[in-house]
Amino acid sequence: MGGSSTYAVALSRALLGATGAEMSDQRLVAVVRDLEARVLHAPTGVQDFWSAVTGGVSAIHLEPGGERVERLDVDPAWIGDRVTVFDTGIEHHSGMVNWQVIRRRLEGEAATRDALQGIVGAASDCRERLLAGDAAGAARAIASEWMHRRRLAPEVCPAELVEIERAATAAGAEAFKACGAGGGGSVLLWHPPGSRSDIVAALATAAPNGRVVANGIAGEGCRVVVEK
Repeated sequence: MGGSSTYAVALSRALLGATGAEMSDQRLVAVVRDLEARVLHAPTGVQDFWSAVTGGVSAIHLEPGGERVERLDVDPAWIGDRVTVFDTGIEHHSGMVNWQVIRRRLEGEAATRDALQGIVGAASDCRERLLAGDAAGAARAIASEWMHRRRLAPEVCPAELVEIERAATAAGAEAFKACGAGGGGSVLLWHPPGSRSDIVAALATAAPNGRVVANGIAGEGCRVVVEK
């Protein structure tokens, strides 16, 4: 879900609005990224920040010289009918999980390198499937991403998440993945239209402290609304 990064963008937008200061989207993302890294004492990425800044359906390309945000020509309602984001209620520390992965990659661990490359391939495939309106293909890409992500570290998929995934799949979910670093927090479910209620009922049993937090696409990014 990128909750902490989304909160950072919202807080920054509010402070900028309150002080009358201005900052470009690129600059804002760079600032909150570095501030989050300072707080976590570990490197952080940018994808969660850009999602909060721009909204919509996007592909974020991490290229030499900086990131490029591509707005995808995909009907948000088409995705909204097929996606549910569920907060499992499992507490986790994503910054430390991510740092373990980065450290292993920098040390040249082959398994970590291959898993990360698999995630890159799954993300690229998901982009293509979404643009083509291929729901089954998108489900396979999401499932592939989760398969590779689970190989990054044992903390990514604790036993509680395994049980939640089993319950969601048995109720009709076609793909399941933890959002962000994994370990807890929110999960994304890809499912056929009309099957959300059955899946949510199964999740309520498997994760009684959880809740549905989103089932649609935000059309725009974070903005400040001043009420008079």
